[in-house]
Amino acid sequence: MTNAWRTATLTGQAISRHCFVKPIADLKLSRLTVPAVRGFRDRQGKDLAAATVVKRLNLLASILNHAMSEWDVPLSLNPASGRMIKRPTGADRKRNRRLQRCSGEPNAPPPPPNMTEASEYDRLLAAVTSESHPDDVWSVRWALEQAT
Repeated sequence: MTNAWRTATLTGQAISRHCFVKPIADLKLSRLTVPAVRGFRDRQGKDLAAATVVKRLNLLASILNHAMSEWDVPLSLNPASGRMIKRPTGADRKRNRRLQRCSGEPNAPPPPPNMTEASEYDRLLAAVTSESHPDDVWSVRWALEQAT
């Protein structure tokens, strides 16, 4: 066992102990039930944001799908799927925020980063311009133009 592998294994074990408290972590995959996953969701929901709980449930569902298809784990249905477990409310809020541009010229050089009245668009371009890779300015500017 190499030292890097041991570190990765121990880190993975620490994460799994933190994320999966005893009731679900002690179950074999073939014995995982909907009530166990529901309890996992409820325990996670006490300390975490709804979006984080949904991400973890989706990860668990994906893991179980892989186990069922590739490892032949004898589960008739995925107990963590969206059809079996209700996701927390309020986790499906979408972002629709866009950068605001103050300067009129699209190809004008960005203002210095210390200008407090500069728009978000200008501050982003100023930050990218100050980096060591000048080609990033064009790709960021192109991405911003595609999004607006």
